[in-house]
Amino acid sequence: MKIMICLTSILMFYSQANASKLLGVGLGFNRGVLNLGVTIDSDSTTGSVGGHLFVQSAKTSVGIGQVTSLAAHIKINIVDQHKFSAELNPGFGLHMIDTGGAGSSVKNTVGPTIRMRFAYKISSRSSLGLDRLEIWNWFDEAATNSATYTGAVFVTEF
Repeated sequence: MKIMICLTSILMFYSQANASKLLGVGLGFNRGVLNLGVTIDSDSTTGSVGGHLFVQSAKTSVGIGQVTSLAAHIKINIVDQHKFSAELNPGFGLHMIDTGGAGSSVKNTVGPTIRMRFAYKISSRSSLGLDRLEIWNWFDEAATNSATYTGAVFVTEF
């Protein structure tokens, strides 16, 4: 929790003071396992900084372990049309990865992340879309090298 408060404080300090903030809440499933994500970004027309917290529950019967990712990223607007937007969010963060299966253990690792988001604007301040998050593990051989998660996302401006 202290890490999240620190990360949020740093991101807000570096974000533009007059820029609006975007909050994204995502929901997805991976082979019947629920995953949830929250992103926060400062918004500008060219790009911005932000961060995410992503959590996936575990299902040992199919060998899927719990994953938690906390990362900072930059937001690059690729397309920002009247009704459609696409963005790319490269970043770097801390990942806690449970290897899944019998006798598994949680591995704490660091590595890059990338998020691709495609959204349809349902109002001037909100949109619905798809998120694709990929996290990489750089330093722990016992944990998976990379993992990809796709889900639906609701984004609102505040």
